[in-house]
Amino acid sequence: MVMPDVVEWTPEMVFALPDDGQRYEIVDGELLVTPSPGLEHQTAVGRLFYALYGYAEAEGRHATDDNRILVLTSPSDIRAPKTMLQPDVFAVRRADARAGFPIPLERILLAVEVLSPSNRQHDLVTKRDAYRRAGIPVYWIVDPADQCVHVWHVGAPEPITFRDELRWRPAGSATIFAYPLATLFAPI
Repeated sequence: MVMPDVVEWTPEMVFALPDDGQRYEIVDGELLVTPSPGLEHQTAVGRLFYALYGYAEAEGRHATDDNRILVLTSPSDIRAPKTMLQPDVFAVRRADARAGFPIPLERILLAVEVLSPSNRQHDLVTKRDAYRRAGIPVYWIVDPADQCVHVWHVGAPEPITFRDELRWRPAGSATIFAYPLATLFAPI
């Protein structure tokens, strides 16, 4: 029996795909395909972005310009060799963002993925492992169904699960980001 050749996907191959409403990412040459996100997912992304952006702007008053944090959302390619990811929300130092797109995966300070029924396996295992291998300091998995956030810190074998208030303090920051999860998961 002849086995088909395994395709190792590249960003150029993904860019050649039709614009069909699917989200395409690559981890170690493997293509990940998920449908467009739904209302619950996008609401959580918007709320987190808004809260994190406000925090970063306030925190930036205490930092040099290049050291300030910039909070962004996808679509926005984050790359490493054989890997191209689009975290739902992410934070990076402004100097690293100014260096140009795509931003190297290892420069990300925080990666956030919001779970949907169609992306659970990718976010909980495949992408989590890619973020951890790249040394991303913090990776949040937002779980609207369970109304919690699993926080993975680089080098930690297990996540910390937050159910009341999400907290984050990037290296060099003067203040702590604190966000009530009742606000994140409030009904639409």
